[in-house]
Order: sequence, then C-alpha cells, then structure tokens
Amino acid sequence: MLSQSIRRWGRARGLTNPEAEARLHRFGPNVVPEETPPVWRTLLMKVWTPVFWMPERTSALELVLRKPLEALVFALLLAFNGILGFAQEHRAQRALMFLRERLTVEARVHRERWFRATSCFCAPATSCRRIRACSTAA
Repeated sequence: MLSQSIRRWGRARGLTNPEAEARLHRFGPNVVPEETPPVWRTLLMKVWTPVFWMPERTSALELVLRKPLEALVFALLLAFNGILGFAQEHRAQRALMFLRERLTVEARVHRERWFRATSCFCAPATSCRRIRACSTAA
C-alpha cells in the first residue's frame, strides 16, 4: 500500500503532527488489546478435551460397577493431570507476558520528516517503513 502511494504521489507524504495527534486521540494507540480468559475457564479447558473424556468415562463406569477405589484412582489421575497442565500453561503465559513487556516494535514514521517511533504511536494512515522488533534492556 505504501509503495502504491509513493508511486502515485512520487514520494511518501506523511501525516502532519496535528493530524497524527488528532488520529491518535480519536482512535487510540496502535496496540492489540490482550484478553486473558478467567482462571476457571482455563482450568476447565484443560480437562474438557478428548484426551480426558476416556478416563472420565472410565471413572464413572467404575462407580457404576461399584468399584470406588478404581474410580478414585482415575479421578485422582485426572485431577493431577489437569492441575499439572494448568500450572504449565500458567507459567508459559507468564513467560510470554514478560517477553511482551520487554519487546517494543519500532517503525520509521513519516510525519513531515522521517523519524523512529514505537509502533503504538503510529496513527492510522501513517507512512511507515522497516518495522522491527527490539528488546528493551533491563
């Protein structure tokens, strides 16, 4: 899209600073809102999979056959597996959040002149080049 506009106008015309500020104020920063599901839903999704259905049904069948010890063993294995999977997913999500906090996306932005800016300050219809991710130093 940028290359088409450059061919059409002969050079990249960026927004003026007041236009960009107005668009940032109107549309907000250029970020994707992160939606984290509730903890109970994450745990439920860990145990509501086809892999869990067979042991769940086996545990119920053991109860029907009046074998409570075997049913308890299957139930404990299911609980342990579900909690372990949930804990691993939670740790992975925390690590991902940590990495996202340290990562900034930079772009060369054209607003009356070319300069570097983080992508969250790019207004809609801003001319950008060379978008790259940078790790912030701790």
